[in-house]
Amino acid sequence: MKKVLKIILPIAVIGAGFGVKSLLLSTAPVVESIVPEEYALRVETLTPIAESHTLSISAYGEVQPNHLLTTTAQVRGVVLRLGDNMQVGAFVNKGDLLFELDRTDYELALTAAQADLRKADANLQLEQAQAEMALQDWAQVGQGDAPALAKHEPQLAAASAGVDAANAKIALIQRDLARCTLTAPMNARIQERRVAPGQWVAPGTPLAVLLGTEKAQVVVPIPLADLAYLPLDVKGASGLPVALRTQIAGKDCSWQGLLTRTKAGLNPSSRTLQAIVTVVDPYGLLLPSDSLSQKNALVPGMFVHATFQGNDQDNVIRLPRRVLMSDNRIPTVDAENRLRALKVEVLQLTQKEVILKGGALDKTRVCITPLATFIEGMKVVPTEAKR
Repeated sequence: MKKVLKIILPIAVIGAGFGVKSLLLSTAPVVESIVPEEYALRVETLTPIAESHTLSISAYGEVQPNHLLTTTAQVRGVVLRLGDNMQVGAFVNKGDLLFELDRTDYELALTAAQADLRKADANLQLEQAQAEMALQDWAQVGQGDAPALAKHEPQLAAASAGVDAANAKIALIQRDLARCTLTAPMNARIQERRVAPGQWVAPGTPLAVLLGTEKAQVVVPIPLADLAYLPLDVKGASGLPVALRTQIAGKDCSWQGLLTRTKAGLNPSSRTLQAIVTVVDPYGLLLPSDSLSQKNALVPGMFVHATFQGNDQDNVIRLPRRVLMSDNRIPTVDAENRLRALKVEVLQLTQKEVILKGGALDKTRVCITPLATFIEGMKVVPTEAKR
């Protein structure tokens, strides 16, 4: 009997368990499955309209002098005095005195050369008189034409050459005398002064460095991609107006220049073409005296922002720069209010805008809300932004 119970009892327990399980399953409440709603991000959209637009090319350039001249001594001597404005930073006009060298040696040499000229001239007159007497003697005793020696032709040639040599010597000394006084060859500003009164100089000794003040030039590197938007001719010059600006002591300063030429080749390090912008009267020296205090000088070495007005472009769309994603794509919203990435053709990037070629983008809703992560097909709730 015990053996039978050992077999039947486990089976009964297992059967009771199955029964309880069936009872619990049959009486359990039914749980309805809930499909979560799709999250939709609220975004602002902008529907651009293609328009005509004049592209502006912006770049930074360095101001350089239009003329940079190192004056040198052409004769030897002691520096006697300097011009009144011969100080670093001072302005001089064309013809103003810069340096004056001691003229004593050249004046003495000129006196000696003038005496040599008088001697040579007297010798020529004497030879001419002797030649005339020789011809008279030949006419009395000679036969036929007189030979050159009898006419004193060699003596006359030597005497005439002596006069020419004396005149040339005087001209050279007078030239050196003139070179003892060095004047400004142009309107300029003194950048360096390398000699002082009492200093002895020789030909070729640098005396001063002058910067031309009538014009300045700004060298602006332009990327190759932007050259297509500038109206350049085959010589690289167009006379295109260029706006220049910078800040000096927190004050906005501006100048107007002209694109006059470009350099012959590309910059080997930056692969850009360097445009030359010319500015007339960079120091404002031609302005009325009461306006000089309001005019800031465009000095060499200054960096300025240059803006070129480029060609007119049709069918152009302008959008905030923040909408441009990698690989030249922008986020758009389709008819089902889902995000779609659209490939675009970028004409130009500015500090605030991206300028695109129109075409398929015309009247397309563009998402202008900054997105932390772009998800293709993401549901959004668009709101059209005010223009």
